[in-house]
Amino acid sequence: MKMQLTRRAATILAAAALTAGTAVAVTPSTAFASSSDQGIRLSTGHNVGVYGSDTNINNGTKVAADLIYANHDGIETDCYTVLGADLLGTGSRDAKIWYHTISEYYNTLGQTEHVYAWTYGAYVDGDYAADHGGLQNCNY
Repeated sequence: MKMQLTRRAATILAAAALTAGTAVAVTPSTAFASSSDQGIRLSTGHNVGVYGSDTNINNGTKVAADLIYANHDGIETDCYTVLGADLLGTGSRDAKIWYHTISEYYNTLGQTEHVYAWTYGAYVDGDYAADHGGLQNCNY
């Protein structure tokens, strides 16, 4: 009972924060959350494309609107992969990290989209969630 009340309170607070236009309240909805889900606000100064693939990257493979750093947009992710396209061109493991994104938070618009997609870890948070935040590897 206490667990349900806590999740309900978190969901209400997240909705209130988004409605008020405040910075990201990346509390996952219980309908989409698993034990490994993480909410991440963009923190590297980059805008981030939302792609249907982590290997075929072009404007034609975008499945949702870009996330905008200045708007404090963010994502909810359930895992990462190290098999994606190397957008930095360094050949390093970190340059190939992509987050499997299950929700996108557009704070200026006050809305959340639930589009399964891929976002580039280096541009989202510098791969922090994959390297230090406890996010699980998708293994694909």
